[in-house]
Amino acid sequence: MIDIDLIYSTLDDVYSSENILDILVEFERVFDDLDIYVYKNWIKGEVVEGPKIDRYWITVTLMYPYKLMPDPEGALRLTDHGCKVVYSQDELKYVGRVTAEAQATDADRTNQEGKIEPKLLKSKVWLVEITMPRHFVDEDKTSKESAGNTDIDMDTVSDAYDENLNDEEAAKGNAADETTQQENA
Repeated sequence: MIDIDLIYSTLDDVYSSENILDILVEFERVFDDLDIYVYKNWIKGEVVEGPKIDRYWITVTLMYPYKLMPDPEGALRLTDHGCKVVYSQDELKYVGRVTAEAQATDADRTNQEGKIEPKLLKSKVWLVEITMPRHFVDEDKTSKESAGNTDIDMDTVSDAYDENLNDEEAAKGNAADETTQQENA
C-alpha cells in the first residue's frame, strides 16, 4: 500500500539532491524522445519512488489514478527499447478533509487528548515501475556539455585531442630536430 509519506520522502530526496533531479529530467527526456507521451494518460504519471540507481539500470515508479491507466502500447514502446515495465494495482492512503459535520458524526475517532483524528481514505491506483538502461540517461551527459549558451559535442573534442596528440608527437620530433640544428650551429 502506498502511503502519502512515501511520496513526500521521495520528493524531499529529489529536491535535496541536484543529481537526482538531473537524472529524473533525463529520464523524462527519454520518454519524450521515444514519444511515450503520445499514448493515452502517460503524461499524468506522478513519481512515487525513485530513481533507484544501480550500476546498469535506473528504476522509477510512477503512480496513476485507477481510472487513468496509462496505455499499454506506450509500455511496449519502452520494452522495444530495452526497458522493463511492470504494471501493478495498489491503494493510496491519504488523509481526508475533516469538516464540521464529519466531526460531529465521527466521535469514535477521538483520541485520548479529546482531539478528533483525521480520517484515512483509500483510493485505487496503478503503479508502473519502469527500469531503464542507465546508458539512456548517461549518454546525453557524456556526449554534450554546455558552455554558456552553446552545447559542445564531446566526441568532437576527443577527436581534436586525438589529432592534437599526433601533432604533439610531430612537435616533439620537430623540437628534437631544432635542438640538433642549434647544436650543429
